[in-house]
Amino acid sequence: MKTNLKMILLVVGMSLAMFLGIFAFHAYRFEHSYKREFLLEKKGFGEQVSGIALTGLQTSNFFELSRLATGLFRADSMLYLAVLDDAGQEVHLCTESDIGKIEEFRKKFTADVIQEKLSFDGKSVAVVRSEVRDDTGKLWGTVEIAYYWDSAYRIFLDQLVSVFVFCVIFIPVWSAILLYNTRALLRPLDQFVTNLREIEAEWPIPVGDFNSRLVPAKANSEVKVLLDVLRTSLVKLIAAQEAHEKEAKFSALGKQAAQVAHDIRSPLAAMDSITRDTAHLPEEKRVILRSAVGRIRDIANDLIEKNRQLPAAAAAGASSEPPSAQLLSALIESIVTEKRLQFRSKIGVEIDARLEKDSYGLFARINPGEFKRVLSNILNNAVEALEKTGSVIIRMAPAGGGISITVKDNGKGIPEKILARLGRRGETHGKAGGSGLGLYHARTAAEAWGGALLISSEAGRGTVVELKVPRADIPGWFLPKLELAPGEQVVVLDDDTSIHQVWQGRFDSLRAGEKGVGLLHFSTPAEFRAWVTGNPPVSGKALYLLDYELFGYTETGLSLAEELQLGPRSVLVTSRYEEKQLLEHCVRLKMRLMPKGLAGLIPIGIGEGSPAEGGAAAAPASVVLIDDDMLVHMNWKLAAKAAGIGLTAFTDPALFSANIGTFSKETPLYIDSELGGGVEGEEIAKDLRGKGFFNITMTTGHDHEKFAHLTWLKVIGKEPPFGGER
Repeated sequence: MKTNLKMILLVVGMSLAMFLGIFAFHAYRFEHSYKREFLLEKKGFGEQVSGIALTGLQTSNFFELSRLATGLFRADSMLYLAVLDDAGQEVHLCTESDIGKIEEFRKKFTADVIQEKLSFDGKSVAVVRSEVRDDTGKLWGTVEIAYYWDSAYRIFLDQLVSVFVFCVIFIPVWSAILLYNTRALLRPLDQFVTNLREIEAEWPIPVGDFNSRLVPAKANSEVKVLLDVLRTSLVKLIAAQEAHEKEAKFSALGKQAAQVAHDIRSPLAAMDSITRDTAHLPEEKRVILRSAVGRIRDIANDLIEKNRQLPAAAAAGASSEPPSAQLLSALIESIVTEKRLQFRSKIGVEIDARLEKDSYGLFARINPGEFKRVLSNILNNAVEALEKTGSVIIRMAPAGGGISITVKDNGKGIPEKILARLGRRGETHGKAGGSGLGLYHARTAAEAWGGALLISSEAGRGTVVELKVPRADIPGWFLPKLELAPGEQVVVLDDDTSIHQVWQGRFDSLRAGEKGVGLLHFSTPAEFRAWVTGNPPVSGKALYLLDYELFGYTETGLSLAEELQLGPRSVLVTSRYEEKQLLEHCVRLKMRLMPKGLAGLIPIGIGEGSPAEGGAAAAPASVVLIDDDMLVHMNWKLAAKAAGIGLTAFTDPALFSANIGTFSKETPLYIDSELGGGVEGEEIAKDLRGKGFFNITMTTGHDHEKFAHLTWLKVIGKEPPFGGER
């Protein structure tokens, strides 16, 4: 079909669409605007009649009332006009229809002020009522007028006729002008296409001949410029196709684009989830946001570098950034948090990093961005292998001179004949639209680091992917162990209540108080600064565990350490340990550094021969529960029996006080927050702490923030803490 014919059909179609649109618009306005305006106008007229009828009803001058009403009646637009007294009795009725039919008609409708969907002798009728009231508001009667809808329809039809006449005149004129200009514009383009088809039939021809034969036909200056640009572009494209080096580059860029498209999905999913809530960012969300942005930045930088060194990067299959010693546990925790957000809509799917104490301080010489992409791809595959429910568990442990990271899922597994091919370029399984780039990239990256990627699976029982990497020496800035001397004071500064609870629990489990090791908690710079400057003898020998970011304050843990000259005695406990500028600042102040997420794993030792945390220390001989609920007593006693722990339970704090001499100060005390009779558990806890008990835990259903001011108090739920696996 010729271009001009297409344009004619397009113009005609657009004209018809415009006409139908105008018609539909007016039909819509009639239903939603004209009808309403008509009824409001008639209601206003009825109110005018009511004002006239008031005098007649007040004076009982019904003759004058009838005369005036008859003068206001319009037979061409009204069915009837009636005036009723306050009892609803008819005082006057004007109509040209049968009175009996009118009376029957009036019996069919309700007492609404306006009724528009009525019919009388086949004609549409609307009834409008207006009350007759004096200045005091007294009701004297009602004016009732029935109107024919014909007048409103006539208004609508008159407007439609006007629109139709306008379209009949305007559309042909507009179409003719549009067609004329369109043909003038497209005629040179049609000639250009015709010339191209002739050249295609004779191809190949010299580039110079190709250029000379694409001379623009007669056209305006703008079209000539367009055709000249097209001609020049085609010549350049032909020259590019004849260059074999550029073909290779385009191919490499295509592969790189596919890799980036594959890698960037996961960080963008996490970033999209976090950026919906940025009004009040707690520590966890700040970490996730930085991690996601950092990964996207790494991918972009990697793409730029690979494009500069395309052949070498393509051959190596790994990032051009040189590997460096990286703390694996922190990288794993970061990517697992990201995956939980990405797959949070999969309610039945569990993603967990079960890192034991031997995973602390494991460093490998890798590229962090590349490692995160590798682990992200493996986790994505594991989640996609699950049905509606299932688990993906990540573990890490030293293995000989290297490190083993395993990702295990309990999904559908991989058939043996496919398993041997996975990890090759383009090989995928059970993933609609999968490219196979994820596992291929993971294998090549692991081999580039001097490690390996191993996959084992059993159909119907799940898959285990093991990533092996060589172990690297621990950098000098990292804190491998927290060594404390008996009698030493430890000071924690952090704006997160949960980290205070972690440190308190670690020190309590070591019975640090019995060895004279004190633990102080601060959450604001002002409190911390006041203690340090106000206690020179103690603060000069204390060990400081400082958070970097203190939410709501301009000061940081680093700035406070520098201001108060605490560098050599301080450890920066932060989730931002990867930032180069922050690390250099720590080195300058002679501070050690550890990731905040590993506070629960770092080994802690107190003096010579102190028991290793988590080792073979004996369980306490007795645990005390103070709770007024007997059902809670039964639940805790069953759990204690199963765990081999002796439990003594009291319903009344007074009973415990009467027997307090039989319990040592290190006895773990679990206290309900509401003990009946208005007794609050936190008040009992304060009293017991004053008597020397230090291992006190509040068991409550309330939010932990309620007890945030008691920094020494641990808070858990109502479930026993020693049931099942510990």
